[in-house]
Order: sequence, then C-alpha cells, then structure tokens
Amino acid sequence: MAHKEDIKTRIEQLRIIRIKANDVLKEAEQKLITENLSTSSQQILKIAIKNIENARNGNDIKAIDSAIADLKKVIESGITFDRESEKIEKQKLYRQHLTKGDEYLKNKHLNKAFDEYKEALNINETDEINQKIKDVRQLLLEYTLSITKGDTHFNNGNIREAVKEYEIALKIYYTDEAKRKHKEAEEKIDEQNENNETHQQYLTKGKSISDSKWQAQMTLIAVRKEAETLLAQANKKMSGFLTDAQKTKLANAINKLNKTYKGGDISAISTTIEEVKAVMSKLKPPPHQPGRVIFILLLLGLVVAFVSNYEKIIPLFQPTVKQWKIGRPHPSDIIATFDVNNGKLTMSGRGKMQDFQNNHKSLPWHKVKDKIKSVDINSGITTIGNNAFLDCISLTSVNIPDGITKIGQHSFMACNNLTSIIIPSSVTNIDLKAFYLCTSLADVSVNWTTPISLYDHVFGGINLDNVKLYIPLGTQRTYSSAAVWKKFKLVEIPIGIGTWNLTGRDAVKWTAKIVVQSVEKNKFKGYFDWYRNGNRYSGREYYEGIYDEKTRGVILQGTRLENANGIAIGIYKATVSTNGKELTKGTWGGTGTTTSGTWKATLVNK
Repeated sequence: MAHKEDIKTRIEQLRIIRIKANDVLKEAEQKLITENLSTSSQQILKIAIKNIENARNGNDIKAIDSAIADLKKVIESGITFDRESEKIEKQKLYRQHLTKGDEYLKNKHLNKAFDEYKEALNINETDEINQKIKDVRQLLLEYTLSITKGDTHFNNGNIREAVKEYEIALKIYYTDEAKRKHKEAEEKIDEQNENNETHQQYLTKGKSISDSKWQAQMTLIAVRKEAETLLAQANKKMSGFLTDAQKTKLANAINKLNKTYKGGDISAISTTIEEVKAVMSKLKPPPHQPGRVIFILLLLGLVVAFVSNYEKIIPLFQPTVKQWKIGRPHPSDIIATFDVNNGKLTMSGRGKMQDFQNNHKSLPWHKVKDKIKSVDINSGITTIGNNAFLDCISLTSVNIPDGITKIGQHSFMACNNLTSIIIPSSVTNIDLKAFYLCTSLADVSVNWTTPISLYDHVFGGINLDNVKLYIPLGTQRTYSSAAVWKKFKLVEIPIGIGTWNLTGRDAVKWTAKIVVQSVEKNKFKGYFDWYRNGNRYSGREYYEGIYDEKTRGVILQGTRLENANGIAIGIYKATVSTNGKELTKGTWGGTGTTTSGTWKATLVNK
C-alpha cells in the first residue's frame, strides 16, 4: 500500500515539475522570437532550451529541476542584445535622410532639405548635420533678403535691378513665389522694350509708315511719360499732411489714372492727367498756427529721447501676452496663452488639442517657441497634440493634469532642457517619439500598477539607465519585465493615492483619516480628518509630504486648517513599513498650542 502511495506522489511531483518546465520554456522561446539577441546569446539560449526539452521528456525529477535552473540562469544573466546591428540600422536611416536632404538642397528645395536634415538630427546629432541645418537656415535668410530687395526695386520702378534680385533668389531657392515675381518683372521690361523699340522704329522707318500713325504712337509715348511723372508726384503727396477728404479725392484720381495709363486711349489718359492736376492744385498746405515751431521742437526732442532709449521703450509697446485658439474640432474650445515676461505657456479649456505638422512653422507659437520655459495644461483638456512642443529648447518643466488620455507623437521631441515629467494615471496612449531626444531628463513619475505599452522610441535618444522612474510600491517586478520601462532606473514609492487610519495620543487619544490626494515623485499632498471625543475636537488639516527613499521616512507638514475646532497645525514624522501598508514610529509636534505625541497608521484603501 505504501509503495503505491510513493508512486502516486512521484507521478504528482513529475507532473508539477513538467508544468514548471513548460512555463520556463515559453518564456525562453518568447525571448528568441521578440527580442533582438546577439548571435552568441541565441546559441546559448537554444542549447539551454534543448537541454530542458530532453530532461522534460524523461522521468528524472532532479534532472528536470537542474535544467530549469540552468535555463533561468541563462535568461536572467546570459543574454545580451545585438546593439551593433541596431547601431548599424540607425546609422543607415541617418544616412538615408542625409542623402535625401542633400538631393533636395541640390535641386534648391530648401524646406524639404531642412525637414530631412531635421529627421537625421533626431536620429543622431552630429557636427555634420548641425552644420547642414545652419547652412540651410542661412540660405533661407539670403533668399528672403533677395525677394525683399527685388520687391523694393520693383515698386520703385527699378525693374532691371528687381530682375537681378529675383534671379539671385531663384538660384538659392526655386519657389513658385520667386518664379512669379521674376516673370512679372521680365514682362514689365518687355513692355518697356516694346515701347522703346516702337519709338525707334518710327524714328528710323518713318518713311514707310503713315505720318498719322507715327504721330499717334509718339503722342501715346509722351502722354504715358507725363502720366508716370504725375503719378510719382501724386503718390508722394499722399504721404504728406492731408485731411481724410483730401486723401480720398487724390486716391480716386490716382486709381483712375492708373487704369487709363494701361490702355491706349490718348484722350482718356490726357483727360485723367488734367483731373489729377486739378485735384493736386487744390491741396493747400496746413495753415500756420501759433506755437507750431515750438511743437516741432518738442516733437524733435521726443524723437531724440526715443532713439536714445529705444531698447527700454520698445518693450512697453509690445504685447506681453499672446493667445492662440488650438481646440479640436472647435479651435475656441482651448486657448493657449503665452506670457512674454515669464516664458509660461498656459493651455485652458476643454476637449482635444489640435495636432500640428512636423515642422516649426506649423506651430501657432513658432515665433516664440525658443522663449517657452514652462507649460501648464489646465484640467479639462484631454489630449496633447502631435508636435505641440517640438524643439522647445528652453522648456524646463511641464504640468500634465489628470484627465489627459493621449500624449501625441513628437509632442515633446528635442526639448533638451526638460528635466522632469509626471505622467498621470489617466494617460492610456503615449505616441511615437513623444519624449525623443529629451537628453536632460532626470526623472519620470507614473502611478499605474500595470504599465501601459510603449513604442520603442518614445524615450529614444536618452540614456535611460541614468533616469529615475518613480513607480507605485509592489510594481517593480511588473515594470522590470515591461518593454521600454525596464530600461529606467526603477524606484518604488510606497506612498500612493489612498486612505490611512491613524491612531495616536498626546494627553488623550486621537483618531484621524489620512487622505493622500496626489503624488509627484517623492512628494505628496492631502489632508487629515481629525476627531476626538465625538465632534468636540475635529477639523480638516491640509498637508504637504515628502518621502526619503533611503530611510523610508516620511514628513508631513501641515499647511492650513478647515472647519477646525480645538486643533492646530503640526509637523508629523513616521517610517513606512517594508510592505508599504503601515506608518510606524510616528511622532507629532509643532508650534503654538500643538502638543507633542505619538501615532501610527494603517492603509485601508489604495
């Protein structure tokens, strides 16, 4: 009978050990499939898998157990990733963007070249790519200057000089704008050449053309030249001291002369010339007024003072607050406000934020993006748009409120002065490269008990080994096996959002509920609800707390009272138990009438 019991026991032990072997095998096979292991690590892992399969097929419990231990050891410490192939792939992608950028630059497509160089920079920041981006920016500046000079020459009638500037712009950046302006200037020159050619024809070939036709053409040329001279004088008058009524009359006359000038009706041009002259003859200078000389001298004095204090005066006339509508689908649902004085960008409203294109100029605040130092997103907003704070190089802090569900792709990419991020539990989606190249990042705080899935490059371009990830107590094992999250330096914070029951005493017994409302890294906030002897002594005391991860100690500093009866603000110290469910060795003290005492608390709801 005893022999049969031994057999049953052995069969049960064999069944359990085989189940255990199957679980370890699944884990190992999954690593082979999903993770980018080096060739040597793959070979070691395959040998260990083969050994455990052979042992599992036998009946030797010790052999199976030994094979399981060996495979676990390989999984835990014998695997290295093929970083070299990843590096090669990264370099290949970098070169592809670089080559495309060079090709676009060669074909004078500066914006496309800039975008490709920027993508290359996101992959690998090198002196080479920084210089190319600098060169493209310089070319864009030179293009803009040439277009501006060309426009100035064109408006002043220096058409040939305008053509030269437009040609320079086209050589720098081949755009539809430059082509159109160059074409208009050349057509204007052709028109002038045609008039000159016609004039010369009639001078040299007058015998072959009828005298009347020759006379008409010469008259048209003379009338047009007179009109051009008069138009220049009239436009100059428009910039002088005129009443509104005088300006209106003169503007109407100028417009009429411009229209008739383009036609070929000599009579109409001559008539309009006389009308303009008549209007201009009635424009009398302002009458002399007593004190006018004094007024002019005072005005000159103000001008001198303004020039001397230009840098101090100009900011007084510039708006200190800028606003944009960025809601989706209704832009007015969310208002973004930038304070020039402190560099703070505040988002307020409700609903989703707009998504923006992957270039700086698509951002409403692109002109001030390098001055943004902090971002405060108010409650009620549910998403952070794609590329919202792309390349905000001065950004050091951001407030992401509870209620945000999505952080869009590239939203904080290349914010290389951002040092800390607190991601609320409401976030369920962090899109591609959201925090890519945030190279100054020192810590990230999250409060999920189960981490959300991430794309590989959400925190790409950052040495995550040096970045602290603050996580809830008891979740280290989960985070250490989660893709991307496991690369951080994990720090468990035992104080989480929840409620604790407190008992304590000084001269008499006290009871209270400690409520933790919010947690940020190793800091937390909430309140005590105190009561003693029924409701005779009661009230709410708000506090701010801090946790020391080295000593496991907490300090709660009271900040204000609400509906207080017989209680005062105090300072509370305790130690967190290893399981994170108790606060022990508690003491309290304070100022004024606060009595020293001892206390302890037990977690009841988290």
